[in-house]
Amino acid sequence: MNASSSAADAKPDHYNTPFTITLKLRDAASGASGTLTFKGTLSGTLSYFHSSLVATFLNRTQKLTLGGRVYTVSLPQLVRLGASGSPPVKVSASVQVSKPPVTTTVSAGFSYGLAVSPTTVLTGTNSSNLFGKSTGSVALALYRGSTSAKVGGSAINVPIVRVSASSSASSSKPDLYNTSFTIKLSIKDAASGATGTLTFKGVLAGTLTATSSTLKLSFQGVRTQQIKLGARTYTVTLPAGPFNVPRPSATPPLITASVKVS
Repeated sequence: MNASSSAADAKPDHYNTPFTITLKLRDAASGASGTLTFKGTLSGTLSYFHSSLVATFLNRTQKLTLGGRVYTVSLPQLVRLGASGSPPVKVSASVQVSKPPVTTTVSAGFSYGLAVSPTTVLTGTNSSNLFGKSTGSVALALYRGSTSAKVGGSAINVPIVRVSASSSASSSKPDLYNTSFTIKLSIKDAASGATGTLTFKGVLAGTLTATSSTLKLSFQGVRTQQIKLGARTYTVTLPAGPFNVPRPSATPPLITASVKVS
């Protein structure tokens, strides 16, 4: 940068002028290129013999990522210009190159198992039975297993129970259900070995015969619960339902729970 003027000291040229410098960078390894734009202001007075001109840069430090590298470019805060005939002033920029921070994906391994009370075989009532009990039952086949989830990531679905039914009741005298049950879900955090149990309430309601079913299974009350195991917090959500329980010999439905680890 240099300046020139024929103005007298008594009546110098006055400056308060904005300007823009555009800097283009190219990463040699990847061939990627990009542009940074710096804004500045030239202010002060200039005559043939004297200069108070100062170029000031505002957004003087900027970053640009090219080819997996971060380029940090900084211009000086200000540059002073000499009077007419003075040597040009060089404006130098400092450039630092670094790699972007590496994001590490952490997974939490855990195992789980379930228990149902009062029993995994749920019964109803039937007035045609001598003891008033249902002719058949609904079985809850419980899952257990081990898996992993990304810490801080999306929830994953894990299978918890498959529901099947049996009955010899007629359509005129169906088995009647309005049966409550409790599911206990135990979780073991693999890293710490810590274990804990979450308790959920459910209800089975409707009618069942040898050839038909209006049974529905649903979870009641609080369906989302949290438990802290070691350094991880497990958030478990059971679906609301209701889930249709199929007639005897039909394909039983699979119920899953969502698990989020943070």
